[in-house]
Amino acid sequence: MKPTSIAAAAILAISLCASPAWAGSPDEHFVLTPALVQKLKAATRELGDIEETEAEKKESDKHRKDGMLPVEYYIRAIEAKPGVKAKLARHGLTPRDFGLTSYALVHGAMYLGMETAVDKKAAAEMMGKFTREQQANIALLRKMGPAAYSLE
Repeated sequence: MKPTSIAAAAILAISLCASPAWAGSPDEHFVLTPALVQKLKAATRELGDIEETEAEKKESDKHRKDGMLPVEYYIRAIEAKPGVKAKLARHGLTPRDFGLTSYALVHGAMYLGMETAVDKKAAAEMMGKFTREQQANIALLRKMGPAAYSLE
């Protein structure tokens, strides 16, 4: 899995956040902290590009819903990768922390990225459909600035 795969998977999450089928999923109620954001960035740099095998691609395609890989499956896929748990542990993260933080961070970053592209009313309506936790994550990322959610 490439760090860009993390971003691509989570980008689609923003379109699903208000979907009743996804209501109450763990990633919708996960709260980011500045420490988690920094740990994720450091771990992502260390992980680099972890290629997905053809068998893994086929398996993940079976679990995608509306183009999105559910966070629980994503976490299991991370756990199954040899050596990844140890690398994450060096940064104080579990695969679950990594998966949930990734999804929450990209969701917030996507909202902030498109917020300026739509009118204020549409942005406010979209924000109103998010959970309190998602709203808090967006507020945190807004406060931390773009450096918090860039892949660099």
